[in-house]
Amino acid sequence: MNRRKPGFTLVEMLVAMTLLVSLMTVVALALGSLARADRRARIEIDHGRAMQQLFTQMRADAHQATAFAITSPTTPAPPAADGEAPDQPESPTASLRLTYDAGVTIDYRAVGDGIRRVVTRGSTVRHHEVYSCGPLSRVMWTVDEMHELPLLTLQLERTTGVGRQAVPLVVQAALLNTSPQLAE
Repeated sequence: MNRRKPGFTLVEMLVAMTLLVSLMTVVALALGSLARADRRARIEIDHGRAMQQLFTQMRADAHQATAFAITSPTTPAPPAADGEAPDQPESPTASLRLTYDAGVTIDYRAVGDGIRRVVTRGSTVRHHEVYSCGPLSRVMWTVDEMHELPLLTLQLERTTGVGRQAVPLVVQAALLNTSPQLAE
């Protein structure tokens, strides 16, 4: 009489290990997808915050400006704050220059994945920042002077992902103290 010892056979162990590895693979893939989705969501939140800060800052700047100029992509861009050529090549894009009393100017221009804001006094850069808004497919500055006060409009189109349509965003601000110097 041949008695069987208690335990599992080699085949049973291999089947159990294969099932366990398959289950662990599915869990690892799901966690990887979750991490990528979390990373994309955090980036979108950061871009949204940056755009909100840009819109708030642009409104405040526009309300205090005494003059403005919009440069279209076909006209030369305003010189860099130090009077030299921009430090990095940029694609042609519209830009906005707001002028204040005491020789202060603020330049807005699309660069890479955001909008650059440079504050200068005379030829000295006082402040420089870039609002990272994500991939911008279109940036357009316009001023509507049909109202009692000129109305500055910034239109952005953002691409939010691969294969997705551009999302239009619009912010407007009244130019309370300005005289137009529109260069188009």
